[in-house]
This record gives sequence, C-alpha cells and structure tokens, in this order.
Amino acid sequence: STWMKVWLGKPGINTIRPRWVCGPAASEMDGRDTRVLSLLQLQQTAPVKQPTMRPHRLRVDLFYPSETEAGKVDAYGVWVDVTDELTNVPSVVGLPPPLGVLCNAGDYAYVKGLLDEQTLEFVSERLQHIQSVLSRQLIWRSLWEMVRDRQLSSLRFLELVLANWGVEPNLCLLEGLASNVLAALHYFIPEPFFMEVAGRLSDATRELTEKAQQQQQNQTFIDFWLRLWCHTSYDLAHLRPLLALMDSDTPPSTTTHLQPPQPVAQPPPAAASTQAAQPPAAPETTHSHSHSHNHPHPQLHLDQALRWKVLEHFCALTTEADEGSESSLEDGGPLVREREERLRREGETDPPT
Repeated sequence: STWMKVWLGKPGINTIRPRWVCGPAASEMDGRDTRVLSLLQLQQTAPVKQPTMRPHRLRVDLFYPSETEAGKVDAYGVWVDVTDELTNVPSVVGLPPPLGVLCNAGDYAYVKGLLDEQTLEFVSERLQHIQSVLSRQLIWRSLWEMVRDRQLSSLRFLELVLANWGVEPNLCLLEGLASNVLAALHYFIPEPFFMEVAGRLSDATRELTEKAQQQQQNQTFIDFWLRLWCHTSYDLAHLRPLLALMDSDTPPSTTTHLQPPQPVAQPPPAAASTQAAQPPAAPETTHSHSHSHNHPHPQLHLDQALRWKVLEHFCALTTEADEGSESSLEDGGPLVREREERLRREGETDPPT
C-alpha cells in the first residue's frame, strides 16, 4: 500500500512548521474592528536527500491566557490530517489571535515540529507560564531541533535557557535540557564566544545552586545545579570557589543512623544512703570546629565524578597558561598534586568511567 511504501520503504523524518496570520474582522455586536486568526497552515518538508512526504495525524495547540488562573497559559487543541506539503486548518479561522502555536502537541506523530517566529517571541517571554509540562518539554525539544538544523542560533537558544530554566519546577525536564545546554556549549557555540557564554552559564548555575540551598529545596535540585555549575566552569575566576569547596571537609552523611535505646535509670536500693539520688552526669561533648562553619556552602558536596571534572578543567587551564615555560604544569601543578594526594588518601584515586 501507499502507507507502507512511504513509511516502511523510505528513510528519513519530516519536519512540520506552522504559519499563521491574524487579520481584522468586523464585530457583529458593536461594529468595532477586532483581530482574529485568519489563516493557519502547516508546512511539511523533507530532507533534500530523502524527499518523501508522508501522511500524519497530529494535534495542534493554540496558546491563550488562562481563564481560570491569572498569568497562566492554557491550550486549545485541534486535530489535523497532514497529507501534502501545505495543509490548511480552516477550523480555527475566526478564533482570537493566539499567543503561539505548537505543532504535534502531545507528541502523537513521528515528525519534527518546529516553531515559527511569533511563537519564538512568545516562549522567550512566557514559556514558564504554560501549565502543561509535556508542552514545555516539546517546546524545548523543538528549540533544540532548530539549533541542530541550523534554523536557530545557539546563542539565542542559550539566551532562552538562561531566561527560563531557573523557574522550571520539573526536574526530569531540566535533566534533558541540561544535556542539550552542554552539547550547545561544546559543539555549537562559536569559539570566540565560548568563554563568555561558559562564564554566564557558570554564574547562573552558581546563583541557582545557592538559591536552591537557601530555600532548602529538595537535595536533588541542589545536586543538579551544583553538577551544572561544575560542568560550565572553565576559567580560574569560576573554578576558584569550586576548588575551595573541594578543600572543605566532607559534609556529614545524609543517612540517618538509629541510636540504640538508652537504659532506664533504676531507683537506688532502699538500704542505700538517704541522700537523694543524683541524676547521671551528662556525657561531655567535644565541640569540634569544622571547616564547614567557615565555608560559604556547608551543605554542598562534590562527589568523585564532579571533583575529577573540576580538576580536568583546572589542569586544562593551567597547562594552557604555562605552555612553553620552564615551569610548565604538566601534571596540573602543586595545587592539583595536593588534591590528588588527598583524594588518594580518601581512596578516590581512580577517575570515574
């Protein structure tokens, strides 16, 4: 059949992007001119080397201000059958102008759904107001696909990230976004902008780490931002607080140790002295002055993998700075050797795989 031929016999994946226009419409109620959605089209494209158009059934969401929660954004969805390169959606003509449009809402179709310029402007300002977690995740995926397809600047993508990820409450979404952020930093950012962009990411993740700690958020959120802070710090100014954190004492274990029940004090025998029984003396407590009292992040802890990541960035920095000099830090310098010795004493000599 035709379906089997285009879906099973041809390779490749199609891309669908919306195109929508709003125009004036005369109001029958009071004669005033109001703007309505006058056109919505879905444009299907295919790779040049695999020019196969396929039929798709997908849902298109139109975003509008929520009628029940102030400041939030809800979606009005319609199902569309895409069969050609250009598909009109007449069922939405006459609706109020939407804030943005999302193709393949719900992720029902096997396509890449991209964003139009008007929706890009919307998500750059109000992405965090969309109530559906899946819709936010699909929007981030669309943005990343546009970066990979060279239809969106990696610098603009990271600007969107910096403006929105600090208010995203879903950790699973953030984990996937973090992978794309690091990939964009390492493979898509132009070399002249690398250190500047990395510095901004490091500053932002450090601020979010401290904010999560101050607000006593879930430990997984604190560890997530701390991990990103380590992975985005490349110059000495941003590595210095992490190196100081490595030198601090290891925080107490978060595991709760159950204390054995204390024996109940027995009353003195009747033949004993008539003096009132004295309560047992409280055990003396030794007040140890831990380095964590003086450290700005007493609850933060770098595990073995993060320590090696910080050392990796520091060694690359010192090797590059001293290249060609007699005192070249081929092994990372005395500071690195000191930390390696400490790690060896702690039984952490093998780098993570």
